[in-house]
Amino acid sequence: KFLGMQRKDLQERLLFWGSMPSAFGYYLYLKYGHLTHHKSVGDAQSASLKQLFESDQKDFEDGDVLFVAHRMKLKGEVGPTFRVGGKDVTMSISKTGFSAWKDGRPIRNALAFAASFMYERFMLTINDAVVAVTGRNYFFPNKPQQFHEECAK
Repeated sequence: KFLGMQRKDLQERLLFWGSMPSAFGYYLYLKYGHLTHHKSVGDAQSASLKQLFESDQKDFEDGDVLFVAHRMKLKGEVGPTFRVGGKDVTMSISKTGFSAWKDGRPIRNALAFAASFMYERFMLTINDAVVAVTGRNYFFPNKPQQFHEECAK
């Protein structure tokens, strides 16, 4: 015990409040992805964006895959995929932003990075509200209930 709290409770609270202020991503990364940090980047069979979004594991297979797609060409398929109007639609804001980069155009690349990063953070902030109201993170539909409960906390 420390300050009258169990160690695990203290760690959870420190992790949660220490990642604030945050527009979604960092708490989930620290909670579910940091221990797998760099584990499979570059291995399309182990940790593609598609696999991370479709995974039914509580922890991310490689937490870095979600956070380097803005600035690094990743192998494998992208995700998440949503069903909209009877069609499967695959989207990746970070991958779309990164694919706008051009060799030898640093200012264009910096603008593409900044625009896609800000847009993604804006969308993640909206997702935070959806998760808070519904108790579910729809970007990760196959994750176990415990994951969704943590997201909605």
